[in-house]
Amino acid sequence: MMGLNWGGSLYPWKSAAVICTIVVGVVALMAFLCWETFMPLKEPLVPVHLFRNRGWNAATVLSGVGASMYYAFAIVWPSLCSLMWGHTDDLMYAPWLSTFVALFIVLGEIVGGSLANRIRHLKWQCLAAAMLGGAFFASVATCNPDTRVRACVLVSLGVFFLGWLESLAISLITLTAKDQSNLGTSGGLAGSILFFVVSISSTVYTVVLRARIEVTIPAAVTPVVEQAGLPASSVAAFINGFTTGSFANITGLTDDILAVGTHAFYVGNFNADRTVFLVTIAFTGLACIAGILLPNDVDKYLTDRVHVTLHQGQNETALAGERREKKIAE
Repeated sequence: MMGLNWGGSLYPWKSAAVICTIVVGVVALMAFLCWETFMPLKEPLVPVHLFRNRGWNAATVLSGVGASMYYAFAIVWPSLCSLMWGHTDDLMYAPWLSTFVALFIVLGEIVGGSLANRIRHLKWQCLAAAMLGGAFFASVATCNPDTRVRACVLVSLGVFFLGWLESLAISLITLTAKDQSNLGTSGGLAGSILFFVVSISSTVYTVVLRARIEVTIPAAVTPVVEQAGLPASSVAAFINGFTTGSFANITGLTDDILAVGTHAFYVGNFNADRTVFLVTIAFTGLACIAGILLPNDVDKYLTDRVHVTLHQGQNETALAGERREKKIAE
């Protein structure tokens, strides 16, 4: 993660700092997996037999990919709202728009969790939610700074179906575990994989956005301000003014040029964000493949049966609650 975050920003991609951190990280991860696989450990941190369970693997990938798509908007959407639509007299307008991501993913989780057992067909629910969420995510790329309502609607629908997907995928992680006495292990390992996938996706989104901004902003601003009359020698200083917040001492700059240049700057930023929205298509494809690989009979796990009960401390012969029930009976 350090190498990926450093690459192209703090250090060049071909620098020793970037290459060494990525290589050392990969080697350390491979060494850890080999240790967990081949050493005779009594309590392995990563039970490798879980990776031979197709249903568990598919549900884990679904949950991780769904969370990774959520973070695409959790990273991009608030800054986009602040930059594009935060220039109003109402200081809370852009922050309210930023809450759509968190608000609608929670709403999707509530609705999906409430209707899952009624609708059944969990595999097809997951697949449909992944496809719909991904379609709405990618559709945000059709927007621009002047289509605020369309962007808000598409983002809200996208994270709503993502929340629906997450509520089902997280439940299936433990339901598909063959050994129901190891629910904590299967759920904990899946959670670690989820955060690992999210870390990678967040890094990918950040790197892509940073790289695209360096291209899209000059491409959008330069021809517009030059056509408006700004000297070519002043363009770099003008673009840098959006970072420093000051446009003083820029040769040839007028109020009209500042107005058209500011709008072009917003367009350039949105073009960079548009690339991030399109990158989610790759993650949507992974989610669809994982949804197809889910077993067809996962609905059979939706019962009221308790497979495992907790023991009283270290006493494996006494079940939790027995002592209290005995006292009540007496």
